[in-house]
Amino acid sequence: MNHFSKQTTSFVILFLIAAIATYGALRMNKKLQQELANQTNSSIQNKINQAHQTLNQKSNLETAFGPSVDTTDWQEYSDPTYNIRFKYPPAWKVATKQDDSQKAYLIVLTPPQKKQPITVYVTGNDYFAMDGIPTKNVTINGMSAVTANDILVGVKHNANYYTFDIGENLNLKTEFQGVVHTVAFNQ
Repeated sequence: MNHFSKQTTSFVILFLIAAIATYGALRMNKKLQQELANQTNSSIQNKINQAHQTLNQKSNLETAFGPSVDTTDWQEYSDPTYNIRFKYPPAWKVATKQDDSQKAYLIVLTPPQKKQPITVYVTGNDYFAMDGIPTKNVTINGMSAVTANDILVGVKHNANYYTFDIGENLNLKTEFQGVVHTVAFNQ
């Protein structure tokens, strides 16, 4: 039978104790890392949930679109084909046309002095020229709508998408908002 010297035995015992302590420390470190990761993931998930909740609250808010404009003296346009109606300033002209190249029905509102018109695009598949543009949800006359910087406004009614475009003349913003604010649909 081989007997180890006291020195060898002590070394082996110390080595085993060090190995067990190292193993325990590594396991404890891994457990602490997992707990920290779980807490971090939980914290991140809570922040994500809060952000989603905030976005949902904002999108569910009834947001008034633009300033209120007195439209009592304005004329009313009513389109028999697409059942949309809205008011427009009395000196303005309204014309419609089918634009097959853009696959849209256009309602063109031209102000006096031949300024750039406001155009309403009626399409059947999506809002006109709003693809990829950041939008926010608004409510217009109790209807859900979207707007891009208050210069493009989209309203969906039944199978049609109605996109109101202020065009290049931002000086018409008040009139544009008045037109959009009076949108309604015939039954």
